[in-house]
Amino acid sequence: MQWFERWHASLDEALSTLPSPELCPSGLLRELFEVCPVAKRIALVEHGGEPLAVVPLKLTGGLWRPVTTWVLPGTLFPARAGQEIRALAVLQTPVFVGWWRQGDSPPADPAISQRRDVPAHRLPCVEEDEAYWRKSGVLNKIRRARKRCAGLGVEVNRPGASEWVLEHWGRLWASGNHERVPDTPERLAVARWWEPRGRHVCVSLMDGDEIAAAATVFVQDRDVIGLCNFRRREYDRLLIGTRLFDAVHQWALASGMALIDFGSDHDYKKDWAPEAGTKSELVVEAPPSLPRRAFRAVKTRLKASLDARAVS
Repeated sequence: MQWFERWHASLDEALSTLPSPELCPSGLLRELFEVCPVAKRIALVEHGGEPLAVVPLKLTGGLWRPVTTWVLPGTLFPARAGQEIRALAVLQTPVFVGWWRQGDSPPADPAISQRRDVPAHRLPCVEEDEAYWRKSGVLNKIRRARKRCAGLGVEVNRPGASEWVLEHWGRLWASGNHERVPDTPERLAVARWWEPRGRHVCVSLMDGDEIAAAATVFVQDRDVIGLCNFRRREYDRLLIGTRLFDAVHQWALASGMALIDFGSDHDYKKDWAPEAGTKSELVVEAPPSLPRRAFRAVKTRLKASLDARAVS
């Protein structure tokens, strides 16, 4: 295994022999790494003298994680088929993995030391007023929002709109000493790469020439995956947030999309779509060696014995 602090010709050579993730060709992978503003490094993992994986990592929240985390669905890093967890275990450091729209559940692997499964909310894209919205009660709110926002126009991929929503979103959700969410540059790179190619889409609500609200989504296998959204608060009286989600749905329906993935983590998403599938948050690290496991087991039993004596 080799570590690199900057992009190196050896990485391009290795990538030429590895399967390229569908949504992250080598040119985009390099751009994601180079625009990343936090501490970063790249591992070239080999097996039998041949490349096994190229793993670009960034340090966020005290843990290393792939630079693609939460910015590209179904994408970790270039690796031999099914060897992603094995490659991470070789790194000998804990790595956080967002297992998001990978197609399959995370494998059962001793290198996965932590795992949390989070329900996702997904809605088949079938009709203008979805039956689920009637059950959840959000349909009446959608209809009110349509009336109140009748004076606003809808534009898809307006020049500069993706940058507008991502920059505003990044500043809104910034925490600590950050001026914006640390992965904002990577999200902007994804927009620059995939919007001209039809995978990254921005739906905007326009008040004349001004953007009142906008949402970015990603298209994967006719599924529309929610990414970021932002609205100007002075339009809240119009229920503009509701109208924005409705406009995304109308675009998806008109474009022949099969499903909208609203994501996880926020209660309001239950109103828009039922639970369907999960995303997983993993921590991968090399499992302890047999002597270390034995020592840990003895230490645990000794502690339990001492605690029992203290109680008695």
